[in-house]
Amino acid sequence: MGRPYFLVTLTVPDALRGLCKLEPAILYDLLPREAAGALKDLCATKLGGAPGFTAVLHTWGRQMQHHPHVHVVIPAVALDKRGKLARFPDKPDFLIHGTPLATRFRNRLELALKTDHPQLHSLLLEQHPQVFAGKWVADVRHTGSGKPALRYLARYVFRSALGPGRLLGYDPSGNIRLLCHESGTNRPHVISLGVDEFLRRWLTHVLPQGFVRVRHYGWMSGAARRSRLLV
Repeated sequence: MGRPYFLVTLTVPDALRGLCKLEPAILYDLLPREAAGALKDLCATKLGGAPGFTAVLHTWGRQMQHHPHVHVVIPAVALDKRGKLARFPDKPDFLIHGTPLATRFRNRLELALKTDHPQLHSLLLEQHPQVFAGKWVADVRHTGSGKPALRYLARYVFRSALGPGRLLGYDPSGNIRLLCHESGTNRPHVISLGVDEFLRRWLTHVLPQGFVRVRHYGWMSGAARRSRLLV
């Protein structure tokens, strides 16, 4: 029987989203990089080894609004420092707590901005002095064999914020009717957006040229073939 998998989701607060719009090439690169670093740090402490996982940057919410966050699919196995001994969590349905992961992600992202992009860091603190003082959110969910998590992410890898079947035409006022699903219940409902607002939301999710949205880390990276075969 294969090891259990987990779906990890790390989000950023509203205060940081404006900076993502201002400098997407910088921020969108930092988000998966520091999310991966935070996950590696906690797995090293809790599992005693290096994990392997796939991260995907996702920039939209259910109503096509700007909502940058990182999804990670990670199996519950890590390799020790020599890369020869597999280590597993004590409980098959628990990997790590979300709160310390979110805190580590927040701290790493702030340090990366402060060190590599001090002007952006200063600009952010001028507008939102408490952005790195508040509580951030990370969700860690057990997904069994991993197939549910992979199916979920597969819908976004080669698709934009506007999936098939979501455009329902126009209302009598000429607004675009967009099919959405409620968070939590997943119940369908329809919202109406003016043409300008629809285009604004759509263009918000155009990624920088050459940007790699799907990234592999640890023993799942392209350079870790031997370790991956061992696992």
